[in-house]
Amino acid sequence: MTMIAALFVVRPDRRAMSATALADLRVFEAHPESRFSIGGVLTRVSPFPSFQVLSHSLLTSASDSLRGSGDDDRFSPETLRALGLPRQ
Repeated sequence: MTMIAALFVVRPDRRAMSATALADLRVFEAHPESRFSIGGVLTRVSPFPSFQVLSHSLLTSASDSLRGSGDDDRFSPETLRALGLPRQ
């Protein structure tokens, strides 16, 4: 097995780093050994360790667009609470 290591240095524009802007960000990980699952489906398994940084407001609007689709029926109550659902 070949091991690959990488170092990422993020140097954002400090003017854009307000507490409000940073509070809106959410980070999701993926890993070859992740056991995180929704309805028995391993949703965060990937060939390589990785992460995504997404805005909470974007995630909220995307989640709202799926309301009524039945997809959230597969989420455990604990996972729904962690995601801030259900929303009023």
